[in-house]
Amino acid sequence: MTLLVVSPDYASHLLPLATLATEWRDRGERVVVATGPATAAIVESFGFERVHLQLGRGSNPGVIRAEEQVAEEDASLRGFFDATRLGMVETLSYQARERLTDLMWQPVATARAVLDVVAAVRPDQIVVDHLAFSARLALVAGGVPFADVVLGHPTALPVGDEVYGCPPEWPAAFGGAGAGADPALAGGRTTVESSNHPGTWFDDASVVRAAGDASVARADAGAAPEGVAGLRELCERVDASFTAEWNAALAELAPHLPPSTSAFGEHGDLLLYNYPGELADPEREALLPPHVWLGSAVRAEPVDAEVAAWLAGGADPDPTPDLDPTSEPDLDPTSDPDPAPAPFVYVSFGSFLSVRSDVLGRVAEALRRVGVRAAIALGSGDRADLGEVPSDWLVREFLPQVTLLDAATAAVTHGGNNSVTEAMTAGVPVVVLPFSTDQFAGAAALERTGVGVALAPNTATVDELAEALRHVLDLPTRDPGAAGRLAGLAASLRETPGRARAHAALTGRG
Repeated sequence: MTLLVVSPDYASHLLPLATLATEWRDRGERVVVATGPATAAIVESFGFERVHLQLGRGSNPGVIRAEEQVAEEDASLRGFFDATRLGMVETLSYQARERLTDLMWQPVATARAVLDVVAAVRPDQIVVDHLAFSARLALVAGGVPFADVVLGHPTALPVGDEVYGCPPEWPAAFGGAGAGADPALAGGRTTVESSNHPGTWFDDASVVRAAGDASVARADAGAAPEGVAGLRELCERVDASFTAEWNAALAELAPHLPPSTSAFGEHGDLLLYNYPGELADPEREALLPPHVWLGSAVRAEPVDAEVAAWLAGGADPDPTPDLDPTSEPDLDPTSDPDPAPAPFVYVSFGSFLSVRSDVLGRVAEALRRVGVRAAIALGSGDRADLGEVPSDWLVREFLPQVTLLDAATAAVTHGGNNSVTEAMTAGVPVVVLPFSTDQFAGAAALERTGVGVALAPNTATVDELAEALRHVLDLPTRDPGAAGRLAGLAASLRETPGRARAHAALTGRG
């Protein structure tokens, strides 16, 4: 049996897809990954075959830097980073405008290259990154069944009255005078109606089916930042433009197929959500096409000697951070004859947003104020922005995230889906500082379920960050119900990993 994995040339996309594919590999089955050269080493590290497939102009082998991209991608990234400093609606608007020209790179030629790969590999199953639009277009045009892996928050596939790029749910910290998307603006579109793939080649027993009435529109999600109405209008224009681009390519590749009513609503035969169903918005469930909640795609990491030594050397005679800023510290080293590992907070803004080391600097000051150890993945950020780094902290450009989350007491994150789902699998509550795209809806879900605190990265003060840290570090005391939900979620995600759920859904074998 052969599994074909189709991924953009980005580590953050390939890593969860490759992790899902390890279930096939470990069962002695063949895995072939179609991607670009920047992530070739990642493919090799998993022991998979690789075939060349370039899906876009950019790449990211692990830590992304604008100056390492081609000229067009360099300018795009720098514009994005600048937009994140202006505000949330400004960032989302910038990203929406970029989508007018940057969603499908050479779509017809790329689609034909994808179909050539399929013909050469002859796979039994195919899994594709949902955001690999040209690849999905190819498979739709070629009538090739495939599983569509939504690696981000579930709202990456809009349903009901949602519009791609305009989050339907926002954390309280971003609320403003503007309201969320008005249901009166809904076009009644659902993903079930707009898909060219109604097939049932997958294992029905593993799948949550769509509800009988898929036209039910979900209620407005609540307050959104000032300017969201204009953002929604822009996103609707992007939707129309992208759909026209999709249909033009589809007409050239497969003129017998009907045009799409919304390209952003297109999807594969089976949706695999790399997200815990326990965190999903229950109001969206009735609108979803056939799907499986994978929970997470937590990868195994090689032992990092420096990190292992740091974790082993972290015993503390007084392992309690300063959760009460008015309390006096216990300075007696003999008060606990058997020191426990000192609590620590894992901090990472991912491969893109680590460039916002100005925000990391405020987080670092809050950590010092609370008096807790930290492991900080600096990425492309400037270490000088962290200020004075205590001797018992671990700061590196790259850190093994899964390893550190497994031992952490809490985490600070930008809200990327890999970081969120890996933290949930480890049972680690989070302070989330969302900057862009689906991070806002993801942060709102963490806030709604009580397993995280969401703050606005541009405006959160050191005092606010410190209080948020105290809350998540002391979650069992401050919110026992949320702590219990988090523990139950972590147990479920560990008991049946996402890779096992994916394999069962695609093969009918557990």
